Amino acid sequence: MLETILERPSTLKRHRDVPLLKEREEFLQRLHQQGTSRAALRNLASELIHVVRLLRLGKLRDVSPEEIHRAAERFAGQQLSNPKAHSYVRAASYFAYVAKKWLRFLGRLKPLSVRRARFADRLEDFAQYMALEQGLSPQSIQGSQDILLGKPIIHVTHNDVFDETRTRQITEVLAEWIALDRENIVNRHAGLYWVGGPLRYETGKPIGRPRGVSFYWHPQNLTECALNLGRSAMALWRVLHHQGATQFVTQAPWKEGVSPLRELLLWTRDVDPSLRGLLDDIEKK
Repeated sequence: MLETILERPSTLKRHRDVPLLKEREEFLQRLHQQGTSRAALRNLASELIHVVRLLRLGKLRDVSPEEIHRAAERFAGQQLSNPKAHSYVRAASYFAYVAKKWLRFLGRLKPLSVRRARFADRLEDFAQYMALEQGLSPQSIQGSQDILLGKPIIHVTHNDVFDETRTRQITEVLAEWIALDRENIVNRHAGLYWVGGPLRYETGKPIGRPRGVSFYWHPQNLTECALNLGRSAMALWRVLHHQGATQFVTQAPWKEGVSPLRELLLWTRDVDPSLRGLLDDIEKK
């Protein structure tokens, strides 16, 4: 099966040297028979190599969803040094999707140890299938994006409620997560489909670094993108020409950017008429 989707001999050899070749090829063959595109099969084949490596599958065994999610988090962290990775959150989600789908096909995916809503796991996988193998945008899949769920944000006991120090710690952690959530929500309502989040975190501890982002775009958002560009440019123009920021205008990189910023604003006035009254003095600058 691999020789029909991989062209380079060196790539083909690398795939064949990884354990569980027969099981991987049977899985890919089934997907091929179901109509999965050649490009999607290549992506799946490459991802299976990472799945075998990070789950340490020297031979076939049962694997739990919890183990898959831990491996997905490690994989996302490794992508920090990968210049070709566009979204680390997406990397973890795709890893978990492929691993679960393959192991379920082989009858080796253990049931979840925590009870979930009926069919929730299947619904998540279906959404991933529609996005990753059928090419549908997140907006086409119920207008939402699947995000890999990990450990709880916080764990609170009865005694914690009466412990002032512990209560303060819990409040600080929740405040960070709420601020992050609010930022993502505000971006979404502003037409900025830019979603940020931590690549790794520990229950009950501050979010910290590193963080990853996912960014989505679509032609139907052209007007919103243009409006956001003009309004952000206008805000930057006003800040740079504020009396408290005059020192920046004479320094790099702001000095070189003032002229292109002005030209951009002259263009955006026609795109967003609401800016005209705020930029009456732009011709004088």
